[in-house]
Amino acid sequence: MISLSRRAFIPAATAALVGASIGPATSQVNDPRPPTVDTSNPREIAAGVWVIGDHRTWLVPNIGIILGTDAALVVDTGLGPANGERVLDLARRLAGPRRLLLTVTHFHPEHGYGAQAFRPDATIIYNRTQRDELREKGEGYVGLFRQTQSKAAADALDGTKIVMPHVVYDGPSAQIDLGGRMVELRNLGHRPLARRPGRLLAPGAHPVRRRPHRGAHVPDLSVVPAWRRGRGQRAVGRGLEGVRVL
Repeated sequence: MISLSRRAFIPAATAALVGASIGPATSQVNDPRPPTVDTSNPREIAAGVWVIGDHRTWLVPNIGIILGTDAALVVDTGLGPANGERVLDLARRLAGPRRLLLTVTHFHPEHGYGAQAFRPDATIIYNRTQRDELREKGEGYVGLFRQTQSKAAADALDGTKIVMPHVVYDGPSAQIDLGGRMVELRNLGHRPLARRPGRLLAPGAHPVRRRPHRGAHVPDLSVVPAWRRGRGQRAVGRGLEGVRVL
């Protein structure tokens, strides 16, 4: 059984999970590399908390897998069904007999358009804004990405099906009991860390602006470099202070 509640609790064990980009991915980027999620070398950044790095590849997110004693939560799938299958395969190997759950940081294709691979085997959990935005814009974003991104990105979307979540939660946050580990999903809305509704921060996530020439990274939770402290980064810093306090 999935236990969802809206208490404000973040365990230290799930801190420093994964960086979720907040820059617009729909601008044209001439990156010829295919947006392939490389699952060959996941990194365990804390006990039972794994990150699949983006390797600074455009349209590849940092992906998290969090293990409890009873269930495993996957955060993001990558772009398209083939990436979803890769992430699912690794999640199965790390999770063993545990139940699989899936959520995404937001509905954009590079974060959640591999969810169809998880649909038969995992319980998919979104906040209501994410679900509604996916329902309204999901098919349109397939066409948009085909028009504005590289051929490799367009090819990655071949066979994509928009799938709805099994579980939808309301309110600013929800908790998932993985067994011995509680994970809080926080709906940040428009601000301070999000530019669009429905953006999700998993505990300890550090959103950073993805720039085509730099990519995104998973920095130390305690550091927001001075050279990145523009208006958006000041907002990120304020949000991280809130995560540390909790």
